[in-house]
Amino acid sequence: MMNNKDLQQILTNCENETVEFKASFNMGVIESLSAFANCKGGTVFVGVTDAGKICGVALAAESIPQWCNEIKSKTEPVLLPDVDIYDVEDGFLTTFSYTLQKINSATKEDLQKDLQKDLQKITLNQQQIINLIKDNPKISQKKLSSLVGINEKNIRNNIAKLKSLGLITRIGPDRGGYWQINKQKEEHDE
Repeated sequence: MMNNKDLQQILTNCENETVEFKASFNMGVIESLSAFANCKGGTVFVGVTDAGKICGVALAAESIPQWCNEIKSKTEPVLLPDVDIYDVEDGFLTTFSYTLQKINSATKEDLQKDLQKDLQKITLNQQQIINLIKDNPKISQKKLSSLVGINEKNIRNNIAKLKSLGLITRIGPDRGGYWQINKQKEEHDE
């Protein structure tokens, strides 16, 4: 929560890329928070005119929870801003702040390396599964697990991914059925 000196300083400096003023709570507050979530983060001051003059807003006991629920229900992904309330001469001034989580560059690089390594491993496993299915369309998950070198749960997950990508289709029941490689997708991806 800001002290009065900081609050006055912000109001004097006018709106900018991280500060918005709104005289009342409306869809503009939600739109500004969404914009902040897509950039550097920021704060919407409700109860302040565009010129930076405090006009205050009336608050009932349920105003803040209702406004927060409205923000949550009208944003995707859901935004959960920090809320502060200031008692001012003409009612209340409310701030809705959204700050981006900072990840240091070393952590970001490590996450990227781990992601690339995982993607390469999964891609290799999925390619092995496709090749084994080409050789034997009736191959079982147990046999795939043994040949690929991963457990049956991971085989199921990889098969689900291949199916969702449209690369393979199961024809018939689990017992007695077979796998079909979808040629169009396979040729398109090569």
